[in-house]
Amino acid sequence: MLSALSIVVSSVYLKNQHLYTS
Repeated sequence: MLSALSIVVSSVYLKNQHLYTS
């Protein structure tokens, strides 16, 4: 379960990072 949560958090974080850099 923690793995799935970590993956989701990473995905959202990367998305936010992309938006900020963009």
